[in-house]
Amino acid sequence: MAKDKRIKSCPNEDCMNHIKRVRLKADLETCPVCGASLIFVCRKCFCEIPDISEKQTLCRPCLEKAMQKKEHRKETIKATAKKAGVAAGTTAVEVGGRIANSVLQESEKHLVKKGAKVVKKVTRKVL
Repeated sequence: MAKDKRIKSCPNEDCMNHIKRVRLKADLETCPVCGASLIFVCRKCFCEIPDISEKQTLCRPCLEKAMQKKEHRKETIKATAKKAGVAAGTTAVEVGGRIANSVLQESEKHLVKKGAKVVKKVTRKVL
């Protein structure tokens, strides 16, 4: 059975639990300070939410804000990955040019070792 992650709070405006916005567990029925019946509240903005399901912990506006932030993060990650891919491609072309120049000047064994070192450096910078 899944744990109920919703929170409750006291609706009584004169109660210290309401004033201090104390978050109480979902299994409690009455306020320990004033004895009023507890209500489910949003985890972020502390407004009342309906008792629909155990998974609903946010009100509709807070949920929409969270979804917008999630989409924005996804777009930012995609844009950053695209920029990194372009930078890696440019670096690979530059490294390839350097290796081609080295072919004309050095022996094949030395070239392979040098190429491996360059590839390692490039992968470290990209990652």
